[in-house]
Amino acid sequence: MRRSERKNVSNILASRSYKLLENKHKKDKYWKNSESMANQYLCHVQFAGSMKSPWNLEPSRKKYSYSYTVKKKCNP
Repeated sequence: MRRSERKNVSNILASRSYKLLENKHKKDKYWKNSESMANQYLCHVQFAGSMKSPWNLEPSRKKYSYSYTVKKKCNP
């Protein structure tokens, strides 16, 4: 499998796993700014991996572009 194909598979899996997380917690009073948290989550999946634990998805963060989220090490 080529690198671009692996990246596409990784993106699909990250999106699906985020949706599972969102479905489980979306009714929680702390769940807000889901677009921002989705960017944070995808960034952690793609770049932090097991090097960063725990992964902090912070609903208080403003929504920024995905590239800005990555530039700020997943938590802008």
